[in-house]
Amino acid sequence: MTKRAAAIALVLTGCTWMLAGCSDVTKPASPTPTPSSSSPSAQPTPEARPAPLPEPVRNPYQGGAERAWSVELADRPSSVVYDRQSGTLVAALAAARGTQLHAFSVASSGRTLPTWTYEIPDGAELIAMDASSGSVFVSVGSGTDGAGSGASREEPTVGAAPGSSAAPGTEPSDLIVLSARSGAEELRWSRAHVLDTEVPRLVGAYDSGAGIARLGRDSVLAAVIDVGGDAVKDKRLFTADGEVTIGADIIDTGIPARSGTTFITFPQLSEVSGDECWSVTDGIVCVDAGQVVEYDERGNLRRATALSARSAGSLYHVQGMDPDVTAGELASALAETGEGDHATAVLAAGRWLTDIPAGAELLERGAPFALVGKGIVNLATGEALTDDGLAGEGRSADMFFEWDGSALHYLRPLG
Repeated sequence: MTKRAAAIALVLTGCTWMLAGCSDVTKPASPTPTPSSSSPSAQPTPEARPAPLPEPVRNPYQGGAERAWSVELADRPSSVVYDRQSGTLVAALAAARGTQLHAFSVASSGRTLPTWTYEIPDGAELIAMDASSGSVFVSVGSGTDGAGSGASREEPTVGAAPGSSAAPGTEPSDLIVLSARSGAEELRWSRAHVLDTEVPRLVGAYDSGAGIARLGRDSVLAAVIDVGGDAVKDKRLFTADGEVTIGADIIDTGIPARSGTTFITFPQLSEVSGDECWSVTDGIVCVDAGQVVEYDERGNLRRATALSARSAGSLYHVQGMDPDVTAGELASALAETGEGDHATAVLAAGRWLTDIPAGAELLERGAPFALVGKGIVNLATGEALTDDGLAGEGRSADMFFEWDGSALHYLRPLG
């Protein structure tokens, strides 16, 4: 190889090395184009809106109902109670000589069997009936002209007292306690007793016994008695001007207080006063001298709130509410601004219902439902749950039934 050839080879070798080195250099990445604000792909994806929450449901029957077990009866009953401890349904039917009670056992499978029949003595009419802890409590009487003791069962502003076959002003003649399982008469407190002619009225049935109220010549007696008639607890208020009115787990004694009258709640027998008072799940609420006053179950003051002239507590005559309403909820609702003027009202899920159909029988603890004609109607929607139904009495107020002409069906709530 000549010198010139060697020089050319050296130059070529160097260029080859330099080109190899250049191939290892990293090229900058091409910039990513920024989307134009006018480009469709630049629009933000809209967020899905949450579905609206359903209206609050406090009564399970607001979700509808279906027929469950049933019992066959000769006629449509006037009153129905159910004792959960024994699984016994008792229906009151009008008979040729008065009222008969027909009892049925209800198995967990839904099978029903007739167990006993009891005829109300002396052709008396049913005033009230309730059942609890294996016993059925029955108050019966005969019609009067309203004179006498002055005691009267509280009636809704519209319509008659549900479940009672007795006319307003009916005096109690007997308080009867029956075994729910056998129908055996455990107690009969009768006006025919020569030493004790003052028969108490039935307020309700409780785990500890029956709540009763008795108006005497000089006092009002409130008590809870066992099946033998002995007082578990009692409270007596002396007065010459008492007039007992019975509500849901509460009585208005008619005895004047500092403002309004004196009330006694059951089964605690707590004493409060006001123009109107209600016993609810966890306490007592009263409208008293321009205030709504909230108490605990024992009658101890929690709080008092002034009412305006246009508040619900000033304008409404409250005849019904949710079965599980609390004292705080009721007190808050009464302090809200109302509408109309001195209207009959029902509190359902925090909402006041004042459009009450004519002839409706309001359920004190069954809002938003009422008995309209023979049907059970949702006052909030105007829809009928059934066209021919009954509501249970007392502890059975949370049970609705349907009559089909020959059988009484328990309506199982779907809510």
